[in-house]
Amino acid sequence: MKAIFIADTHLQGLADKNQQTLVNFLDQIKEDTNLLVILGDLFDFWMGNNKKAFEQYRPILDKLLEIKEKGIRIKYLEGNHDFFLGSFFSYDLKAEIYPDFLEMELEDKRIYLAHGDLVNSKDYRYRAFRIFLRNKLVFYLLRALPDTVGWKLAYMFSRTSRESKEPGGEDYQRIFREFALNKFEQGFDVVILGHSHQPDFFRMNIGGRERLYVNLGYCREQHSYLIYEGGDFKLQSAFSSGNSKEW
Repeated sequence: MKAIFIADTHLQGLADKNQQTLVNFLDQIKEDTNLLVILGDLFDFWMGNNKKAFEQYRPILDKLLEIKEKGIRIKYLEGNHDFFLGSFFSYDLKAEIYPDFLEMELEDKRIYLAHGDLVNSKDYRYRAFRIFLRNKLVFYLLRALPDTVGWKLAYMFSRTSRESKEPGGEDYQRIFREFALNKFEQGFDVVILGHSHQPDFFRMNIGGRERLYVNLGYCREQHSYLIYEGGDFKLQSAFSSGNSKEW
């Protein structure tokens, strides 16, 4: 079994060099890979079927279609910058879409996955903005606007979402690790999150069984990704330089 996990690339359209960097990375994924899991914020903003967004993200969308044609399953967990993904992802890409979290089995491991934007239960400002933005009325209003106007509003919402996020630092790492510990107590072996933009790879032993918490970091800048192969996980960075770094 081989699986690859990515999150938080925050692609910003055709002018963003990171889009081609990610395309090049995905081009290296071989047919022996069984699963690609995207844990949210692949795009800096995606909401519904905006034609302008399709134009701006055509390279990465085409590459994901190639991934699907290789027989690689795609699971997409929505983030705080990409949700209400639309028909391309569910029908054309045949991706499995998860709005909040995913519980899955990977060989003998029980795994909990989420983007991570709901980990901090005291981040009241962000949670209020999330409820507003995911309101179906907002979705239908955006869809009714001309695509170019919707695209500009999308980036306004993206900035607001980023600004409403509580600062990171050591508190973020502590909050996320405490969340993972709670999941371990519920019987999960592995917890995989994103959102904080802080890579973390933390093993601990509970009840004689090894548990693992992984935060995928800030893929946009760190080019980090998680790979599962041979029964074990590795968090690495090797998108652009070819020099693999492990945490």
